[in-house]
Amino acid sequence: MKLHPLFLVALHSSAVFSSPFKVPYGRYTPRQATASWKPCFGPNLECTGLPVPLDYADPSAGAALLAIIRYKATGTRLGSLFLNPGGPGASGVKLIESAGRGFSELFGGQYDIIGWDPRGVNNSTPAINCFSAEVTENQMLSMIQNIRIEAGGSFTPRDAEALYSQVAYIDETLSTMYQACVASEGDNLRYVGTVANARDLISMADAIDGPGSPVNYWGMSAGTMIGTYFLNMFPSRAGKIILDSLMSSDAYSAKPPHLAIANRLTDAENTLDGFCFWCSKTTNICRIGQGKTAAEIKDDFFNILDVVYDFYPVGYTYSTEDIRTELYSYMYDPSTWIELAEQLLLLVQDLVKFGQSIGIMSKFKRDTFKGNFVPHLPTSIKPTLYENLPFLIKAKANLRNLLPLSRRSSSINPWVHLAILCGDTVNPDSTTTKNVLDEIVRLSQTSPLFGPIADWAEYFCHRWGSRAVERYSGPWYTTPANRVLVIGNKFDPATPLVNAQTMVQQLGSFAVLVTLNTFGHTSLITPSACVLKIIQSYLLRNQLPATNVECSLDQ
Repeated sequence: MKLHPLFLVALHSSAVFSSPFKVPYGRYTPRQATASWKPCFGPNLECTGLPVPLDYADPSAGAALLAIIRYKATGTRLGSLFLNPGGPGASGVKLIESAGRGFSELFGGQYDIIGWDPRGVNNSTPAINCFSAEVTENQMLSMIQNIRIEAGGSFTPRDAEALYSQVAYIDETLSTMYQACVASEGDNLRYVGTVANARDLISMADAIDGPGSPVNYWGMSAGTMIGTYFLNMFPSRAGKIILDSLMSSDAYSAKPPHLAIANRLTDAENTLDGFCFWCSKTTNICRIGQGKTAAEIKDDFFNILDVVYDFYPVGYTYSTEDIRTELYSYMYDPSTWIELAEQLLLLVQDLVKFGQSIGIMSKFKRDTFKGNFVPHLPTSIKPTLYENLPFLIKAKANLRNLLPLSRRSSSINPWVHLAILCGDTVNPDSTTTKNVLDEIVRLSQTSPLFGPIADWAEYFCHRWGSRAVERYSGPWYTTPANRVLVIGNKFDPATPLVNAQTMVQQLGSFAVLVTLNTFGHTSLITPSACVLKIIQSYLLRNQLPATNVECSLDQ
C-alpha cells in the first residue's frame, strides 16, 4: 500500500518546447494576430504557439508563448470552446490530447475543442521549473517533507506544541525554496497568474475566432478562477461560460491564502460520511464495514489514526499525515471508493502485523483490527457508474491523471502551482509562520480528520516573495453579455457547493445553478445525463433552465 503527501509527489515537468508549438519566437516577438495550425499528436488534432505580452500594461517586458491545441470541429462549426482543467498549473494540452475527441462528440462535433498550457506550464514559455537539476529538486522536496503534522484521532496540546516547534525550520525551508526559485526563474515569476490567463484567453479568442468574438469557456476547479476573472474583467466578451466546481473568489484573491483552506475543507468530512454510508450498505464490497453502522465505520478511522500515531515513532512506515492525505485524495472520486475499501483492509492487516511484531496489540480498540479480512476483492466487482456514458470512461480515466481532480495527481509541477497560486494572492505583509500554524491548529480542532494536513500550497505563500504584476480581487458583481452556467456537486471535498451558490447570487438573473446530488470533485468525475443534457442545450442552442436545477446520478 503506497501512501504519499500530495504536494510532494508531482513529477518534474519538462520545459523543452516541443515541435508542434514552434513558431518564430523570442522574448520580444510582437503579439500575433492570427494562429497558424499544424497537425500534432493524433487524428484531427492541431497545435500552434501564440506570442502574447508578458505584461499587457508594459510591452517592453517582452512576450510569452502559449502552447495551444485543438480538436477540430467535425460538423457544422459553432465556434471554439476553450477548456481549462484547473490546478492551477494543469495542462490543457494534455487534456485535449487525451480527451478532445470525447468532448467534441458530446457536442456533435460542432466546436473546435481548445486547450492550452497557461504561461508557466509545460510547453508554454516562460516555463516555471525552479530547479534545473533533479538532485537539487529532490533535496528541496526532502526538506519540505520534513514539515509534518502528527495527530491521532484528536488534536492534542502536545501535537500543537510539536507543530509550533517547527517555526524556525519552516521559515528557513520556505525561504530557501523561494530564493532557489528566484535564482532559477528571475522575474518570470511575476508574469504568471490568473489575470494574465484571463487576458490570454482574450488574445487566443481574437487570434482564432477574430477580434471581438464571443468567448466560450469551460473551466473546472481552479479553472473556474480564470472564468470568474474573465467575466468580471471582460463581461461584454462572454459567450457560453461554464464554471464547474467553483473555488471561492474572495478566499482565493482577497484574503491571506492560508485562510482559504477552511473554505476548501467545508464539505470534506461530509464526503467521508458518504463513503461510510456507502460502505455500511455494500459490505460485500466494503469488507471493513461488515456488521457496522456508518458512524461506527467513521469512528474506525479515528481508531486507525490513534494506532498509527503510536506506531510511527517506533518504526511504522506511514505517518498519520500520510494516512490523512491519502484518505482525502480518495474523496475526490467516488468511483475509487472500491479501491479505498481494499486499501483500508490492507492497511488494517499491515497494522495488525506490525503491532504483533512489537508486542503492543493492546493499543487496538473494539473490533477494527479483529476481522477475518480478505486482502483482495473478487475480480467480478467492477464500478458501474459510467456504463451509460462510454466516451467519458476514457476521458475520466485520463482526467484522474491529468487534472487536480485527485490530490494524488502527479502531473502538476509544484513550482508553477506555487508561482501562480501565491502570485495571485494578497501581499503577505505581517503574516508569520506562527499565524499559519495557528490556522492549522484551529482547523485540526474543528476538522480532526482532514485539518492536520500541512502540504497545502496556500500554507507556503507567506514566504513566497513574488506576486503577479497584475492581480484582481473584485468586485465580483458583473453583467455579462450572456447567461452563465454554474455547476456544483452537493458534497465536494475541495470546492464546496456554497461557492457556486455565492457566484449565482452575485450574477443574479445572469446565471443558473445546476447542483449534482452526489459526492466528489467536478461534474465530470461523477457524470450525470441530466447535467450533460443541460450543458449540451446551452452550448448547442444557448438555452439554459429558467431556474436553478438539481440533478441526480444515473445509476
